[in-house]
Amino acid sequence: SYINVDYKGRYFNGNVFDSGTGVGLYIYNTIAGWQQGMRLTGKGSRIDLYLPPSLAYGDEKSGSIPGGSFMKFEITLNGFN
Repeated sequence: SYINVDYKGRYFNGNVFDSGTGVGLYIYNTIAGWQQGMRLTGKGSRIDLYLPPSLAYGDEKSGSIPGGSFMKFEITLNGFN
């Protein structure tokens, strides 16, 4: 499915590492935690996902994200196709 979301990604210390408004994504191109979590919500819903590295970016560095990072995502699902 293709989704449209507003989101904010934070490390557990509260620092924001990424955010977006009206972002369109194919759910299969997202991290495992998003793939699992977005199944629990519907259009217009908001969800907070607390993810260990195994459901986020893993133990290896990914761009500016340190390996082994625990993350919180605040996501609003605006719509989907």
